[in-house]
Amino acid sequence: MQYQWDFAFLLRYTPLFLNGTLVTLAYTAGTITLGLIIGLAVGLGRLSRSKLLNLPLIAFIEVFRCTPLLVQIYLVYFILAPILGLGREPAGILALGLFEGAFAAEVIRAGILAVPRGQIEAGR
Repeated sequence: MQYQWDFAFLLRYTPLFLNGTLVTLAYTAGTITLGLIIGLAVGLGRLSRSKLLNLPLIAFIEVFRCTPLLVQIYLVYFILAPILGLGREPAGILALGLFEGAFAAEVIRAGILAVPRGQIEAGR
């Protein structure tokens, strides 16, 4: 039986595939780093009893969790990036980082709240 598909022509594009892989890894590293920093700050801030601090953080989480990612990318790229003077790559990382940060904030907050009070007291 002879194999019908010939993928030999793809070898010409190996440098482009490698470059695309490196760009994807760079975006991933930047997004995860920024998202976890934002998520940690917002998640810990949400544990506060202060309504003055909690209301903007709740708004941030709800806006970034409840709007489509593509809409957020457009808004960051076309509105926020020119204001801040960001290029394409930093704007993309910022948009993805804000999106991930909103989800990470809820994960961190829920993880802390899931620890029983007795364990917190024993740790102290």
